[in-house]
Amino acid sequence: MVQNSYRSINLSTFNKWQTFNEFKMRGMGKALLSPFVYVKRTKDSIVVINSEQKEDIRTYYKVGNKWYNYLVLEPWKKQVISTKSSTEEPARDYYRICGNDTILELKCNYIRDIVLYEFYIKTRQTCVMIVPVYGIDFCDHNKDIYNQMLHFLYFYRNNRSLFLSQHGKSIYDRRKIYTYKLYSYKNKLLYKCLEKENTLYFSHTSLGLFGIQPGLEKYDRSRSVLEGY
Repeated sequence: MVQNSYRSINLSTFNKWQTFNEFKMRGMGKALLSPFVYVKRTKDSIVVINSEQKEDIRTYYKVGNKWYNYLVLEPWKKQVISTKSSTEEPARDYYRICGNDTILELKCNYIRDIVLYEFYIKTRQTCVMIVPVYGIDFCDHNKDIYNQMLHFLYFYRNNRSLFLSQHGKSIYDRRKIYTYKLYSYKNKLLYKCLEKENTLYFSHTSLGLFGIQPGLEKYDRSRSVLEGY
């Protein structure tokens, strides 16, 4: 999945919408406020561009009844020495499956020579964040990563006892699950964790929920309450 420069794109061929709904996979609302989105749709692809960050080009490809999206964020940080406890996001990729009222995301964090994963299951009201077991989950990149995501979701939903009991080299290295409930206000979006005293504060712009994707990383750290994971 190749992301092109917006300079090579003719925006006059795009439709303007206030935001983009990744659950319904379509533009929403008349573009009255800034930022808004440019959207171009073909039979099996959708391109969405943020009006204020035109280098933020998101391309979705349809395979069967699912829409696939791949994002690469700050890849240059792979050359920077960072630690697991750093407050800054490392170089990271997101593999995403959108539509059908659910968004699945696999976040790959690149820290030195290791890759740490986070798995998200998002609906309009909730976000379930799962920390996989290192060395067991998503460690085979020779296989279709999107199929691995769907199998991981099926495992989580249909065999919860085994899902929670499996562990890595240590008995304490188990999958961790955190459920966040979304609260929407005029000027802010809050994700409140049910298991910990974590409240993530996001500015509510004219892009709505689309404006704070992907993952749960765009929160305001000065206004959020973080107990940690």
